[in-house]
Amino acid sequence: MSYVWDWSVAGSWLSGLGALLAVCVALWQSHKQNEKEKPRARISHETGEYSLTLSALSEGIVPVTVISAEIWYDQPTRKYSLSNFPKLGMTFPHKLERGEVVQLIDVKEVDFLRLANALMDPVIADLGARGLRADDGKFGMDETFFSGISASGKHGANLRLRTAHKDHTYILPSDFVDDVIKISSDQRRRQQQKKNDADKLEWKKMCEEIIALNVNDNAQSLDDASPG
Repeated sequence: MSYVWDWSVAGSWLSGLGALLAVCVALWQSHKQNEKEKPRARISHETGEYSLTLSALSEGIVPVTVISAEIWYDQPTRKYSLSNFPKLGMTFPHKLERGEVVQLIDVKEVDFLRLANALMDPVIADLGARGLRADDGKFGMDETFFSGISASGKHGANLRLRTAHKDHTYILPSDFVDDVIKISSDQRRRQQQKKNDADKLEWKKMCEEIIALNVNDNAQSLDDASPG
């Protein structure tokens, strides 16, 4: 028994395969075009000693609308909205055309300290609620308090950029977190040391006045006890 090749069947099979391939190519091209037309944002940073610059670039064909930008740190529920920073220079929502770059924040030295304090104020408040303060009650420093400040940076920090299309998470460099902890701790140490020195001086002055009063009282007692 011999097999006779049916070219009509083969033609139908090849025709169906061609149609399937055509559909696959069309779907792939459509997907590629859709990806091109999606809004895309790229975040970049520049850091230095006590400085931070965060920028967002619109890379897609379609404009990107930035709804909010927040720094998340310490724990998932602790966050700071950059819209609260007094020198931000921009408002949300903010539309970025293709190729447009916007600085989300640009801080150096004094402004960096302001940002650091804004991030650390909730941490300080939580430490205070637990009964921890910078001073130890003996004109010294409570290192447990400052350890609590340092611990707030152990999980790092990230920028969360919310756009109309999607949310972007960008891990901030560790040296930024280290600088925030250091500049905030150093400032509070200086402030507390200044207060401790003033309190110590006041305490010394008060002790001297008490001693002087006691001496005067004793002298008066001796005078009163002396025979006339």
